[in-house]
Amino acid sequence: MPPPIAPGIDALAPDWLDDTVRASSVRLTARLGSSAYEALCEVVAAADQSQTFRTLMAGSDFFVDQAGRQLAWLCDALADGTLLVAREWTTEQWDAALATLCGPHASESDCLAALRTFRHRHLVRIIWREVAQLATVEDTFAELSGLADCCIRASVAFAVSALRPKYGLPIGQESGDEQSLVVLAMGKLGGNEL
Repeated sequence: MPPPIAPGIDALAPDWLDDTVRASSVRLTARLGSSAYEALCEVVAAADQSQTFRTLMAGSDFFVDQAGRQLAWLCDALADGTLLVAREWTTEQWDAALATLCGPHASESDCLAALRTFRHRHLVRIIWREVAQLATVEDTFAELSGLADCCIRASVAFAVSALRPKYGLPIGQESGDEQSLVVLAMGKLGGNEL
């Protein structure tokens, strides 16, 4: 059973919100099963995050999909409070967090899966904090940028390790120095550059 609707949102569009949350609840229950969905709702209520959960269920298909895929992580992160805390991480901390999901001898498919899982979990955390009004716009931009930088670094490092045995070290024709891969045309990195 879904948590109660937040009064402020309910007053704006109660029918739309009820219908949207109900549809998302049905979708998530179909994926998880009713007992797992009810357990998630209990963890959400225990963390005093019912309003945020309800808003995310109504407004984010991405969140609903990830709640279905990352249920154990989401419940643990809500229960221990890590979902709600800011991450003012250094580059090394971001990289170390990703490394816990992808070992040094992992296959390409394992690394890609770990990278997707890492990105999705952190996006859920960032979105949750934004919707719960636990983060400023600046906090959100900084975390999105840190996440994007980490994902780019990991992708480039994996590409280098995969290409180096086949093609060797790229050496600058004029400088004679080792060259690194360059990532171009990435668009918005995460908002921190604004």
